[in-house]
Formats: sequence, C-alpha cells, structure tokens
Amino acid sequence: MKPMVQLSDLSLERRPPVVARFDILLLAPVLTIAEINPLGRLTGFDLFSLALLPVHLQGAVFHRDERTKWFVLLAGVWALATVVAALWNAGDAMATLRSLSKVLVITSNVLAISWIVRGSIPRMLVFLVIFGASSMAKALLFPDDIIGLLDEQGRDFWKFGMGNALNIIVLSVVSLAGPATAHGRLSRVPATLVLALASLSFNARGLFAILMGTLTLEFAAFVTRRRPPGPGLLLQVALLVVAGLLATKVVYEYAASSGFLGADALAKYEMQSSGDINLLVAGRSELLVSFEAIAMAPLLGHGPGAENYGLAIGRLVSLDEAGLPIDPRDFEQTEIPAHSHLLGSWVEAGILGGVFWIYILTLVPRAILAALANRQMLPIFAYLLVGLAWDILFSPITIFSRTNDPVAIAAALLLLRDVRAYASGRREDR
Repeated sequence: MKPMVQLSDLSLERRPPVVARFDILLLAPVLTIAEINPLGRLTGFDLFSLALLPVHLQGAVFHRDERTKWFVLLAGVWALATVVAALWNAGDAMATLRSLSKVLVITSNVLAISWIVRGSIPRMLVFLVIFGASSMAKALLFPDDIIGLLDEQGRDFWKFGMGNALNIIVLSVVSLAGPATAHGRLSRVPATLVLALASLSFNARGLFAILMGTLTLEFAAFVTRRRPPGPGLLLQVALLVVAGLLATKVVYEYAASSGFLGADALAKYEMQSSGDINLLVAGRSELLVSFEAIAMAPLLGHGPGAENYGLAIGRLVSLDEAGLPIDPRDFEQTEIPAHSHLLGSWVEAGILGGVFWIYILTLVPRAILAALANRQMLPIFAYLLVGLAWDILFSPITIFSRTNDPVAIAAALLLLRDVRAYASGRREDR
C-alpha cells in the first residue's frame, strides 16, 4: 500500500542538499529570446519543445505521475474541442490554427520543461535563473516587441519584460541561497517587498498583486510553521490570503489616489474607480460580457476568433451604464471580448476548453501547500503559482503567458510529485 502523504513528514532537514548537476539542457531557456511568426509569434524554445512533442507525448502516456497524464489528456480534449467548435461554427481556418498552436505550445513546453528538470527542484531553480536572465536579455535586445512599451511610463515594459524577469531571478536566487532556519527565511521577505514596491511604482498592478500574494504566503509559512496539516492549516492560510488581498487593495488605492504613482496612474485610477463596478472588473471590462457569451453557447462555444458585434457593443453599454468612460476605438472591435485564460477558452471551444484550465487551477492550491512544506523554496514557487492563478482568471492568452505559464505548470507538477516522492521514501539525492 502506498503511504499517505503527510506534510509533517517533509521537514526541511531531511531534504537533500540544494545541488544541481549542470548540463547543456539547462541552457534551453536561452531559446526564448528568438522569435518567428508562422502562426502568430513562436519562440525558439517553442520550436524546440514542439519538435520533441511526439516523444514526450508517448512518454507521458506511460508516465507514473497521474497528474501529468491528466494534463496531457485534458490538453488533447481542449484541442479536439477547438476543432469541433471551429467546424460547428464554420470558423476561420487561420484563427483555428492559431488557437490549436496555443494548445500545442503550452502542452509541449510543459513536457519539455519537465523533461529538462528531471524531477529535481535544484535543477528547476537553475532553469528559472537562466529563464529569467533570458527574459531580461530579450526585453533589452528587442524592446519594441513588448506592446505598449512607451505607454504609461513604461508599465508594459516592466510588466511583460524587465519586471517579471527580475522577479524570477531574484526570487530564485533567494530561494536557492536563503537561510534554512524559520526566522532566517522570514528575513527574505524584504526582497519580495522591494520587488512589489518596484512594480507598484510602474503601476504594474497585476505584478504588484502577484508579489503581494507571494509576500502573504511567505508570512503564512512563518506563522503556520508549527501547525500540523489539516483543515485548521488550510483555514489559517486562507484567512491570511484574504487579509493579504485586502492589504493589496488598500495600498494600491492609497498610492494611486495620492498621486504617488504619477499623473497617468492617477488618471487611470480615477477613471476606473468613478463607476459602479469594482476596480478589478473595471480594468478588465471584457468580463462583463464573457459570461453572457458562455451562456449563449456553453457546450460547443463560438469557435476560434469568433465575432459578435452585439456582445462587443454590450460591453460598452455595460461600461456606460456603470458610469465609466468609453474609448471610441472600442467601437471598432467585433471579436467576442474575453480577458481570462479560462473564460476565453470556454468562449472559443466550449466547456471542454474551459475544463483544461479548471483542472490547472485546482492544482494551484495543492501545489502551494506542497511549497509551504518546502519553505526553503517558497518565494519563487509562490510567485509562479500565484501568477498562474492570476493569469487563468484575469489575463488573456498571449505570447507572454504562453512563455511563462508552462514554467509555472511544470513547477506545480514538480512540487506535487516531489511531495509524494519524499513522503514515500523514494526520493534520490540529486
């Protein structure tokens, strides 16, 4: 009988030393710097992982990790649902190919990363440092590829380029070289706080919220270090997360409304807070009609690249009714608006497109609990997992998320597999 996984069995002292055998595969993230545009933007790493996909798919079928099997199965279901939705709705062929490429790239990248890190957390940390350095080099070498680089005092350059790359490098190094004692681990909090304040200064609200979530989990790990696993631990962590979310909201609103973030941030805050809907939805007004679009075609969806001028106008009507200003350029939009991995996939491919992201979302809290058991590595894994949950709920699928989300998904699968391996005593010293 397999032993039951208990987080209390995973004390840091029993873990192997943080050592990784370096090989050339760990340099694979450098390939993310190069891009081509056959069916949308693809990176060199995308092409590398796609070339290995047939081999990795065969290996995944016989993989002993059930979560990896479910990941591949549901990715296949998402791809099939996309084709069915396109045929049912007589969708555009190029839009369908672009949607299928998203599924294939995300799947192949997750499997390739899992293959490269070989089930080793130290190798994953080395991979992350190189990935972050490659992302930073790409931002510096090709800044024009980052949409809206000069908008809002470089907010997009920080959010989609330099900021995210710096966060990954710093939090990986902090996790790799951080102290092992409980109070020593608490001393790493200032690094996360400085990164959060840097993102706030660029008015990169999403990154600020993700880093505040990371900060909250670091604090939760310290507060709950003596509490045994169980409902009490889950409840305490959940309450701390809620408190962290409220603190994030208060800090941002005070900083923006006081003009500390600059005139552009103040104008944006005043515009989005002037209506009758909350600030999160006001900044992602596509959510106002995404649920209506899903209700219209819940099973088969509207097809890739579906257009519905009525729904596009409905979003503007909702904004007007809420007392929010409307950008005249939005009247030219005809595609069904969605600002979420989950809702966007559901709108396009129906419920079977949404199921994939629902499954990934269920992995996040379990992976966070596994990260709390391995407190030494918590900062970087918390950042990746909170960011993944944010993207699934509040961000469209772009080249940025197609590059970063597979790293977070691979990290979640690694953490969950790592917990079971240690608890069952099968872990080898890598």
